[in-house]
Amino acid sequence: PRDMTLSPDSRLLAVAGGASGKLYLFDSPALTPLRSIALPGVVYAVCFRGAELYALCAIENGEVSTCLYRVSARGVVSEGLHLPGLPGSLLTLPGGDLLVGALGQLLHLRADMKLLRRFPCGLPARLRLYRDHVLCVDPLEGRALRLLPREGLLQTLYAGEAADAVVV
Repeated sequence: PRDMTLSPDSRLLAVAGGASGKLYLFDSPALTPLRSIALPGVVYAVCFRGAELYALCAIENGEVSTCLYRVSARGVVSEGLHLPGLPGSLLTLPGGDLLVGALGQLLHLRADMKLLRRFPCGLPARLRLYRDHVLCVDPLEGRALRLLPREGLLQTLYAGEAADAVVV
């Protein structure tokens, strides 16, 4: 597994199955398996937006790229955004906007999937909501960042002495 998230009502747990190419759903709090949903590629990250689930996958067709999939409450999978490079992380913001991290960028998408802002970022691997801002870890560039989505501001909180090596 690469990532997991609870639904907004805490009744479902979704697990990104990594190289299994599956998204796993569990009843919460009992953690009873409900179903698995096959997705193309390696499932890196998941997040809920209302009753819908989003999954960020790595796809390889000659070179690695990132694809964002939407999974309806009935399990219907539809392809959304397609980006070059490795996937990073996903986060739903209050109000339904999405943050999508991929190699070289962090995207702020409106609820209708239209791009609001694109921030340069090595590989946004972890995203956490904290009060009115988002905390981001970029292991590729060795930085901890703070994103203020409303202001469109990305600030470095900490720059490490050495970045993590990434093997593709």
